[in-house]
Amino acid sequence: MKIGNLHEGQTIKNYKALCAELEMEIKRDNSKKAQIKELERYIAYHKEGHQIIIDEIYDEPLPKEDGRGKSEGSRNNNTVFSDTIKTLLLHMLASKNNHQIKKTKNRILMDMHAINSNFSFCSEYVKATAEHLNIDRHIVYDYFSTTRNMLHQKLNTALNQLSKKSLIHYQQIIMVYDGSHREATTEEVKNILELERELLDEMGFEEINHVRESAKWKKFKEQIENRVQRHVGVTFYYQAYDIIISEKYIEREYQKMLDWILEEEEVNEYLIFLNNTVREKLIINAKKRKRKKGGKMEKTRRRFDYENKMNDLVAGTIPQHSRDIANEIRYKYLNDEDDV
Repeated sequence: MKIGNLHEGQTIKNYKALCAELEMEIKRDNSKKAQIKELERYIAYHKEGHQIIIDEIYDEPLPKEDGRGKSEGSRNNNTVFSDTIKTLLLHMLASKNNHQIKKTKNRILMDMHAINSNFSFCSEYVKATAEHLNIDRHIVYDYFSTTRNMLHQKLNTALNQLSKKSLIHYQQIIMVYDGSHREATTEEVKNILELERELLDEMGFEEINHVRESAKWKKFKEQIENRVQRHVGVTFYYQAYDIIISEKYIEREYQKMLDWILEEEEVNEYLIFLNNTVREKLIINAKKRKRKKGGKMEKTRRRFDYENKMNDLVAGTIPQHSRDIANEIRYKYLNDEDDV
């Protein structure tokens, strides 16, 4: 079982393709169940149809007798990390007066203190961020790509777990701004998708994630925004989560997990814990990537200053009291088109 062949955020076509990726035998019935159970000691994943999406690769495998559901002291760090995200998500949902929230992934992560306000802005303006912090642009791309994938997958895992218990229903939606923020109509969604696909083809990209991680992301954003303004009639659009909650039952689940609704001081403790855990995990992951051979980013990750620069990026985009890098970049660079 070659776990090293996998990476967080990876989408695998089906079980057969997973076996090929891991270089393991295809099994059936009880043998397959035992094989999957063993695999779950090393990774967390979820399924979308036949597709398998890798949510997390554990730093250390879970013990043979799974520790999930036991006391906090018996859980490993991976489970504690996941449980903290789910607990904070439950707290956010249980505290809502209405039964529905619409937020971007990064907005939810900011509310949990998993990232700070610099993260979203700097991830959109990689070139300016790299120059401002004196960090090689490829390192900055690598940081935001891997961090975004890891945190978004963790959030998706928490949402999937709550959805399986019928505590929430969630879906990704497109929001638009035309003087106010609202969900796009069906016709607007169709038009936006057609414009995106058309522009991706023109620029030679298969997926938006591919262009996001390239030097052409700013050009793509500008052109798609112009086309959406002309053809759809809105100022801009963005992806968000639409989460419908059962307030009665989510509060019951919350009580079951914690035996109490968190007081303000306890919420702050969880927020601080998650923030510290994210920082530690990102630094550990950077060290692991530097040691790993192969891949298109190997040359960048082998640089002598890779770990130090990753530490600088973590320090600027995760702690809640970091200096306002985003505002510094806005003031210094954004009037110069060549530097963004």
